[in-house]
Amino acid sequence: MLIGQSKCLQETNTYFNRAVGFYLQKQGIPVIPNIRWSDESSFEYCFLGVPKNSLVSISTHGCIRSNQQKETFKKGLREMIKRLSPKGIIVHGFMPSKVFDEFKDIVPFYRFPSEYEETHKETH
Repeated sequence: MLIGQSKCLQETNTYFNRAVGFYLQKQGIPVIPNIRWSDESSFEYCFLGVPKNSLVSISTHGCIRSNQQKETFKKGLREMIKRLSPKGIIVHGFMPSKVFDEFKDIVPFYRFPSEYEETHKETH
């Protein structure tokens, strides 16, 4: 999520994200779009340029610390699924059931732990 950045900066970063992806695809490099949103006002632009029914990626790293952040993230996830109908979602970071359980029967998720998570594993 991009909370704390001005709307102008959020829109610009989304544009650059899509522009780099487009350039790489034109060079023959497969691209998995990374989707980021802040609050509901970002929904007007944060999904633009991403093909429907494609594989997409998201990250929960640093975005789901509080219950309010979890709810905001969940709203964005719900909207992304509604607008893009992704064939799969790659998740970087934790996948708390409070956020993801509602969607597990709708779309497959492929989770990859964050580097922080990997370096802070408990050893038994």
